[in-house]
Amino acid sequence: MKKCFLLMAILVSTISYGQGFRFGITGNSGLGWYTPQTKYLKAAGSNLNFGYGITADYEFSDNYAFNFGFQIGQNGGRLTYDTLEYQFPNPSGGIITEKKPGVTYEYKNQWIELPISLKLKTNEIGYLKYFASFGIKPGILSSARARNLESSNTTTADWFFVNKKENDNLDFFRKDNIIPVRASLLIQGGFEYNLGGKTSMFGALFFDKGFTNQLSDPNLKSNNSMVGLQVGVFF
Repeated sequence: MKKCFLLMAILVSTISYGQGFRFGITGNSGLGWYTPQTKYLKAAGSNLNFGYGITADYEFSDNYAFNFGFQIGQNGGRLTYDTLEYQFPNPSGGIITEKKPGVTYEYKNQWIELPISLKLKTNEIGYLKYFASFGIKPGILSSARARNLESSNTTTADWFFVNKKENDNLDFFRKDNIIPVRASLLIQGGFEYNLGGKTSMFGALFFDKGFTNQLSDPNLKSNNSMVGLQVGVFF
């Protein structure tokens, strides 16, 4: 995490000296969900996720800009597996395998994200400018957690890290593994409100449509998307 903050500081210092650039801070929250692509999976609902980071506009005209960002963001959702195979270490040696049908897991994954988009802006109307942006958001996995929702008494202690061969919970082969890269289509629409000088606050609704598979098991495929609200301040 310290490395992430260091990279943020380097990016801020770089863009602050660039001509045509303005930069700011941003935060977002939204609902994430999975969209299964195979018959062995079912979508089982969404969950709430959060993110934060820095953002920069390179304004090459009054109404157009390239937007760049560096964010620490979450995404996730709930998936039901038709059948899962669990492995237990046998005290007398070897492995015990147990199959369970209809198991639902909730995932909460954290990403280092680098959104890039083209922003179209109106002229200022009073203190307001309206904008829309279209681009892509590649991401690198920072951590991935999951919990089994079979129990009605789930707590934060039930979360365990996936992408590990061994963990404190039952290991279900590699079906829990999350592919460590993600790419998505990013669409936003919102407004900026001038607070005086070059300072402005902004708010936007966004749709983050994942178009890459997120499950490492070769028999399973599902992309991951999110819809939510982003707010921030440009300085």
